[in-house]
Amino acid sequence: SGITVSPDGTRVAFVRAAQSTGSGQGGASTAPAATGGRGGRGGGASGGDLMIRTLADGHESLVLRGDNHAIGGLSWSPDGKSIVFSDNNRTIRHEQTPAYSGVKIIYTISENVPGETDVVNADGTGMKTLGSGGGFGGRRWLDASHFLAERTSPDFKKRTTSVVAIAGGEPKVLHEEVADK
Repeated sequence: SGITVSPDGTRVAFVRAAQSTGSGQGGASTAPAATGGRGGRGGGASGGDLMIRTLADGHESLVLRGDNHAIGGLSWSPDGKSIVFSDNNRTIRHEQTPAYSGVKIIYTISENVPGETDVVNADGTGMKTLGSGGGFGGRRWLDASHFLAERTSPDFKKRTTSVVAIAGGEPKVLHEEVADK
């Protein structure tokens, strides 16, 4: 579910879960770290490495180390030269324990916090941040250097659709919808 096929169908991009080494009874063991989030959308603080695999020969190359990144929401540019992704999206769990319940958790609220939208060349060079609040999913590309981004305000009262250039700069707002809630 976290694998994204390149436009020409020859490569796939994915996030390989960070590995942690722990010692058990039988010696050292390696197991994936918890990543949080859903469906490759980012999440945990440990993140994972952004990888590209060539389908013809299975060769893998590291595009970006997951150190200090929680990478998700991968999307290839139409020319296959760049990958746009969400970085540091996370879910904050708020446990609700009203006074009448003692220490018992009555319900939880999950708060989705959007991170930043970043772009990196497929060869791992030229990473740059395009802005915050990039959402949790893939993008709709207009051409090889522009995509649409939909952002919702934290209070859910405003939704904005913008054109974002991977070269950087301020996104151009196309439509803004404000609802009284």
